[in-house]
Amino acid sequence: MLSWIFEEFYRLDNPHKNFLVKLDIVHVYPFIFKAYRIFRNAPEKQTLLEQVFKALEVIAFRDKLIRTRADLPTRLQKALQDFEDVPTLRQKLKEICADKSYWADTALTNALRPEGYDDHWRKNASIILGRYENYLHAQKSRTKGYTINIENPQIEHIAPQTENNEKLKSGYCDYDENFYQNYLHCIGNLLLIDEAHNVSIGNRDFAEKLESYNNAPPLLQQKEIKDFVQDKWDKEAIERRHNKIVDFVLKTWSL
Repeated sequence: MLSWIFEEFYRLDNPHKNFLVKLDIVHVYPFIFKAYRIFRNAPEKQTLLEQVFKALEVIAFRDKLIRTRADLPTRLQKALQDFEDVPTLRQKLKEICADKSYWADTALTNALRPEGYDDHWRKNASIILGRYENYLHAQKSRTKGYTINIENPQIEHIAPQTENNEKLKSGYCDYDENFYQNYLHCIGNLLLIDEAHNVSIGNRDFAEKLESYNNAPPLLQQKEIKDFVQDKWDKEAIERRHNKIVDFVLKTWSL
């Protein structure tokens, strides 16, 4: 009975739908099935479905990134029961996201400054910085639909990680306990980069890194690093960039 919904959903080429599939949050699929049934014969069906996908993307992304132990499926069940139109769905999801302890803006902001750099954060940082790159290109060209395309994308620490007491090169601040806890792995110190570029720069002087960023098309997030720097890549520079990306995240994944 649901086969036509599966076929139609997976054939659809829509950025919000594609992102939902990438997130792989099973709790949102009952909403998708219900949306197809509700809007099956609506003249504006595709527009309504896109609005549903965008709303679901917000809660799915927040749950994926924040990784709280709170019971999201139970909270979503009531929203699913009441879902008959897009405004109602948005309102119900907004109420869930407003919970200060779990999926609210404060929790989302805190998740962007992790103490460690595990697989979970690496994957989510890649998603965020990929969307951020698309945003920068859209701002520059005043068009939507740009999709980043680089070979073997990786995440670069601008202020580098050091191993085995490796000596830090010039152009960076001291790595004190506060830096390790709040700055080294935060989104403001991370950069999307292709594998070959990442391998080539390693733990170089910041001036050398900055020159390589400026000469590395087509990523605009690399070229804008110079906008955050005064004398060196330090806590203040990281904080300026961090705040810009946090603002982007809050606006992108907001109801």
